Amino acid sequence: MDPTVLECGNTSDVELPTPPPVEVPPTPTLPVDLGASAHDDGMHLSISTHEAASDRPLDVIVVLDISGSMSVRGKIDYAKRATERVATSLAPTDRFGLVTFNDTARTVFELQPVEDIQNLHTTIDSIFEVGASNLHQGLSTTLRAFRDNPGERQRHVVVLSDGSPNVGMTDEGAFQAMASTLAPIATVSTVGLDVQEGADILRDLAARSGGTYTYVERPRDLERVFSVDLDRTNSLVARHLEVHVSEGSPLIPVRRFLIPALAAGDQLDLVVPVMNSGGDIGDTEVWLTGMSPVGDGLQWSDRVVLQDGLVRLRPSRRPEASRP
Repeated sequence: MDPTVLECGNTSDVELPTPPPVEVPPTPTLPVDLGASAHDDGMHLSISTHEAASDRPLDVIVVLDISGSMSVRGKIDYAKRATERVATSLAPTDRFGLVTFNDTARTVFELQPVEDIQNLHTTIDSIFEVGASNLHQGLSTTLRAFRDNPGERQRHVVVLSDGSPNVGMTDEGAFQAMASTLAPIATVSTVGLDVQEGADILRDLAARSGGTYTYVERPRDLERVFSVDLDRTNSLVARHLEVHVSEGSPLIPVRRFLIPALAAGDQLDLVVPVMNSGGDIGDTEVWLTGMSPVGDGLQWSDRVVLQDGLVRLRPSRRPEASRP
């Protein structure tokens, strides 16, 4: 017999082995529930989180203004106390870092687990206030610390300043670019301590990166503000979110909205304006993309579809590469 020819009898008598099951990786969906209804002014969209935050290692870097103005009303002493409170509140698997800035920026405490409390206290206690305010360099130093310490960890920055940056890069465009660079890497919360100028920069930094901006008038409130911010950071379930809107027939992307972050128990209500022709609301599709708190790749939500005045949900699927 030709060795290249396989002879067999009735194929119905041949028992073929059962193929092993194919494991399909789960779809990485955002932990959010969507609800929607059609109204004359557009689609009313409700976004809520449906799970608690999971345990994951956390990196926190405090970026502390130590310019000369921090000597007023004991600001620096309250700021140091609040910073130490954050460091000692972290879990053993978490890491803490401290960057200070005045004329220049300096890494005072390298990103690491807090194991020697006395050394931490001595290091923070040795900080003194002098000079101007180079916030941009402080943020650049923080960004470098994260890049030098890779890993699937949640990352958070707390910036405390009592005024407008007045040395180094000071224009709002430079800070907007920095916020865009930091946003995929970490959430950034900002605290304006009795700030008269520079609040817009601090507020924008937080808004673009999923943190919160807090104005603090009394320095003694800093410890409480830092603690509340850390609690919210530990409860985040998604960040760097975007609401995508497609319209028309066929559907084409037309706009996006930014949602910096969502914590466990959050509920957000949005009105999504839609195109209309002759008073009739056209076909519209809305969905979310975002990342988990550790930033491990893009995730997406189910899609809410408004068609012929009716709202339907479609299963999640990878969003199109094209963007408006």
